[in-house]
Amino acid sequence: RDRSVSRGLGDVYKRQSYNGYATYLAIPETIGGAPVKAIGPEAFARHTYLAFLELPEGLKTIGDSAFENCVNLFDQNINSSLTALTEIGNKAFYDNKLITALEIPQKVTVIGSEAFSGCSSVSTLTFQEGSALTTIGYEAFRGCRGITEVKFGDTLSVIERDAFGGCSSLETIVFGKGITSIGARAFAGIKANAKVKFVGEKAPILDANAFDQDAELSVKWLYEEAYKSTEGWAGYNVVVYYEV
Repeated sequence: RDRSVSRGLGDVYKRQSYNGYATYLAIPETIGGAPVKAIGPEAFARHTYLAFLELPEGLKTIGDSAFENCVNLFDQNINSSLTALTEIGNKAFYDNKLITALEIPQKVTVIGSEAFSGCSSVSTLTFQEGSALTTIGYEAFRGCRGITEVKFGDTLSVIERDAFGGCSSLETIVFGKGITSIGARAFAGIKANAKVKFVGEKAPILDANAFDQDAELSVKWLYEEAYKSTEGWAGYNVVVYYEV
């Protein structure tokens, strides 16, 4: 096995979860000379003392439920400093109600199901310029009630069911050119009369109740008919905008 992958916290905490009492945790870049590239599943789950978290810049993967129910965690560096990060696992930060801001690093391609579900204090969600994100899993940001706007990059293709369900302050959404599928109730329960803008030539397929019926879906005038004839678009309030 590749020593650089199999050693470090990514492997150690697959075998035994952390059970210390630290409130500040700085995960090192290396352990025994090997780079820490992964945080294993449930490595720090339910560590209720943890308030401050510093992740290594070389980290590539945050495993499923790695920091689930760390109920006092409010300072974590999920931001552009994590230049190697490519995947955030299912329930990675599930129900961490004190986290207030998320900046998804450029190389992240997948945000797992329920990754940030229940993080009700998150008010800012941004994707680093040049984002490589392709998939947002089901209920990934469900119940993040403080988010008011979100702008997706051109590589995002799939948003699964209930991904942003119950984000009751979300009022402005902009999709990039690559979106192909938006799951059932993906944006159900967002702010009334939300403004949703699509910039691509091709319309994504909308599963049942992807948006609330009062949402305003705006498309470029050149593509209006193509959008309206795409599966799932019937019944929505579709308006056109004019841009060169």
